[in-house]
Amino acid sequence: MKRKQWPFLKQGNKLQIIAPASKTDHPSNDILAVQKLVTSWGLIPVISPLFYGDDPDFANTQELQLQDISNALNDDGIAGIWCIRGGYGSMRLLDGLEKQKPPTKVKVFIGFSDITSLHVYLNQQWGWQTLHAPTALQTAEGRIAVEDTEILRAILFGEIQSTLINDLMPFNKQATEAKTIRSIIIGGNLTRVTRTLGTSYPADWTGKILLLEEEYQADGPRKVDGALVHLQRAGLFTTGKKPAAIVLGNISCSEDQEAAISRSLKRFADAADAANCPIVRCLNIGHGAQNHPVPLSTEATLILGEKPTLQIVTTKDIVLKQTGQLETAPTSASLHPGTSQLMTLGYAQQTTANAGQKIMPLTSSKRVFSVKKSKL
Repeated sequence: MKRKQWPFLKQGNKLQIIAPASKTDHPSNDILAVQKLVTSWGLIPVISPLFYGDDPDFANTQELQLQDISNALNDDGIAGIWCIRGGYGSMRLLDGLEKQKPPTKVKVFIGFSDITSLHVYLNQQWGWQTLHAPTALQTAEGRIAVEDTEILRAILFGEIQSTLINDLMPFNKQATEAKTIRSIIIGGNLTRVTRTLGTSYPADWTGKILLLEEEYQADGPRKVDGALVHLQRAGLFTTGKKPAAIVLGNISCSEDQEAAISRSLKRFADAADAANCPIVRCLNIGHGAQNHPVPLSTEATLILGEKPTLQIVTTKDIVLKQTGQLETAPTSASLHPGTSQLMTLGYAQQTTANAGQKIMPLTSSKRVFSVKKSKL
């Protein structure tokens, strides 16, 4: 399947804000905050009358939420779609989307957490590349690091053609071995990826780089362990079906759950080692003040070793081989054409021979977990 790149945004474009899952706590104020942010970027915020309703459990009824997202996806005047928050509920819209034909115009689709259900669907069923990134309200309220907010904006406008994430660490023995993996990156929230299994659009991780992140407020250890075991029982580490590598993002939880969740992650890492599947951790992807934007269903280069790095390209359509993997090469192989890399004390500096191309390195803190303090 051809993976279709979204057109970069331009000043004056319309960016529609949708609420495909839970409602925010202060709807009127929240909408104003998001409108102010989007306008400050030189874009026109669009919020339809279907955005919020009186449904007690979700932002609106399932029928009206489906109508809102369908209108946004099919309106050629809308250049991009940004989810105001996650929470729960977006998977309820997939039966309706399955009955629709993909629009002729590709547009950027932004969100994370519960929005993973929509990412997986758009990536696999429509062949769209999407953007795993902070929600609109988090960003508007300043709950996301300035660095990540600026990188998100720059990706949307095409000011960055490739992001280099270098705050990774090897998480099992396989990840310490010098090796370069080139494939596409998919995934997102651990629970939502797991819930695609057994459906008509199960997450296809074969030969790909699989991103997993999660947050729990209650009963976290059992839920994390249950989801990880479920993935393994569904064939995650089966020969011929396993991913090329796993990027394990932040697992946000309360402090009293950290030890038990750490044991679950260690068992998972050991199982991956036994299956010759490398796992790296990036504690700044997912639920937390730092949440690096990650383009999904796009070309990525993961360099393994003592100081892993992940470079993701956002500038072209790609065509996959049958396995989903682009190529695997030894570490001596070059990065993407026209780039070179210098690693010093955990700081990655990258130069480019391509005129006008910008590479954005991401560096961050060394925390292991983040304590959940606010809603998406």
